Amino acid sequence: MKLSFLLPLGTLLFCAMSLYVIKTDVDSRHDELVRLKQAVKSQQDEAAILRAEWGYLTRPERLLDLSQNLLSMSPIPQERIVSIDKIPLRRAPDNAEADNR
Repeated sequence: MKLSFLLPLGTLLFCAMSLYVIKTDVDSRHDELVRLKQAVKSQQDEAAILRAEWGYLTRPERLLDLSQNLLSMSPIPQERIVSIDKIPLRRAPDNAEADNR
């Protein structure tokens, strides 16, 4: 009679302990999932902020203003722009000049 009582009790205890171990494992994985989702969201927010900053910093009117003020640059005047046909080609060096180098 004792054996017939102890076997179901042992099985019940084994099932309860197994269920508890599985539950704690699932809870820890759920916590990790929540943490990872928060990290991904944080990274996405940071990337969006960086994209917005890049868009602000690379505005053409801002870059033009910076180039004029800080680098003393100005746009190229129209008369300095010529076609490729008007650019003189470099002459090939003579053999005597090439040997001296």
